[in-house]
Amino acid sequence: MSDEVSGFASALAALAEAGVDFVVVGVGGINFYARTPAEAFATLDLGAQLAPTVENLRVALSVLSGLGFEFESAGEPFVDLFVRKR
Repeated sequence: MSDEVSGFASALAALAEAGVDFVVVGVGGINFYARTPAEAFATLDLGAQLAPTVENLRVALSVLSGLGFEFESAGEPFVDLFVRKR
């Protein structure tokens, strides 16, 4: 198993443990239904769709940040997990 796939599996396990509402999409989702290894696809197309609620996204970002994931666009952070709610 590649590092990308094992990291993805670890992230999914952590999200599930934290109660994050998500579904695996793309090839990862298709492979869930493979009955044998011969029916599985081998790509790095890994994705998960998160339920779009503020609390769900907050928990997901916190969990993923704790695993070492970073969130950026064009080299700049696009989320500050430490902003306090008003």
